[in-house]
Amino acid sequence: LAGFAYFGFCWTHGGQTLGMKAWRLRLETADGVAPNWAGALVRFTIGVSLALLMAIGLGYLSGPGWSLPDMAALLLLAPALANLAWILFDDAGRSLQDLAGGLVVRRVR
Repeated sequence: LAGFAYFGFCWTHGGQTLGMKAWRLRLETADGVAPNWAGALVRFTIGVSLALLMAIGLGYLSGPGWSLPDMAALLLLAPALANLAWILFDDAGRSLQDLAGGLVVRRVR
């Protein structure tokens, strides 16, 4: 809840977290304004879900040996990898979580 409060507040009030300011990135809607709380919630929820799936998958893979469950754990990595890979195929460079929230990350000059 505290994580969403931080990210949600930063995204809805200027579109930038502290890290995004350092990298000169801003989260916006297609109209160029800061997202609303609903868009921030969608982006945050999908992002956290993908990160948790990836952490669980990597946790299974960190054990010794390779078994069938270990290979199945690779499937837990697939959604997060697809989310990042989609950036290469989208004309605006959006990830799947940005598409779901109707958002885009833009470079600030």
